[in-house]
Parts: sequence; C-alpha cells; structure tokens
Amino acid sequence: MPVELLVWLVLGFVALAALHELTHVLIARWHGHPTVCVAINPVGVAVVFEDTPRIPYWAFQVVLPALVTWVVCYIWLYVSLVYPSGLQTWLAIHNTLDYLPAVVTLLTIVTSGGDIVSAIMEVTRPVWGDDRIRRDFRVLKRVPTLVVFTQHGRQRWQAVWAEEAARRGRVGLT
Repeated sequence: MPVELLVWLVLGFVALAALHELTHVLIARWHGHPTVCVAINPVGVAVVFEDTPRIPYWAFQVVLPALVTWVVCYIWLYVSLVYPSGLQTWLAIHNTLDYLPAVVTLLTIVTSGGDIVSAIMEVTRPVWGDDRIRRDFRVLKRVPTLVVFTQHGRQRWQAVWAEEAARRGRVGLT
C-alpha cells in the first residue's frame, strides 16, 4: 500500500472522529450546555456535557453528528478508492463505488451506536443535575480512560473525578 494512501486513511479516520465529536460540542454550546471533559479510551471518544435529557436536544445530538460522519466518511472513502494509487488492485474489488453508500451508512451506524444508546437512556431514564455527570464518570471509569477537562470542567468537576478515582483505587488521567 502506498505511503500517501496510508497517511490519507489514518488522517481521514482521525478527522472523522474529531469532526463527529466537534459536532456534539457545537450542539451542546448552541443549547447553552458547558463541556466538562473529553474522554478517550479503548472503546472510543466521549464528550461529557452539563446538559439536560430533552428529546429534541438528544435528537440533534444523534442525527447531526451521524450526518457529519456520513458525509465525511463518504468523501474520505471515495477519495481512497478513486485516488490512482493501486488501491483498486490491492482490494481486488470491482464496482466498489456502487456499494459505497451502504458501507458508509453501516460505518455511520456503528460510529453513532453509542450516541443512539445514550439518547435512548437519556430519554427513557433521565438523570438530572450533578448526578448526570457523576453517572457519566462512573461509566468512564469502567475502562482505562484519558480525561482532558475543559476550564469549566477543571473548576467544577476535576476534584470529583479525582475523588472517585481515589475511592476506587484507580489513578484517573487528567
């Protein structure tokens, strides 16, 4: 596989994840919800907000990032397939572009699966106020997680994260 194609695939994947999460952040800001932290773990990337479980809000939090993911993923994979690098020979697949929308849709569903589950949980079992952030922290602590707090998160929530980590005997990364 040519180096430029490998670089394109890696950077495209990183851009896909970053733009998906950035869409979540922009939606939360648009609704006036401050961002607490960004968490990166083997499962993926999560952004924690001080937000409220309202159906219209969560519909935006599922649909818009999924739409961004679909468009970026389509462009990323389309360029990967049509770029004259020998990928067509490497994959040995004919008519790949005919299947591209279906493949991109499947990748979007997989990428947005956590958002869909979160939205269902938020709407069917809403948790209000500070208990929401504490619940999100408990979920994040189930696997090793790198947590990067925003300024707001450092002021209001970093001590809670550290306290939970100390109580569980784990070192929380910040």
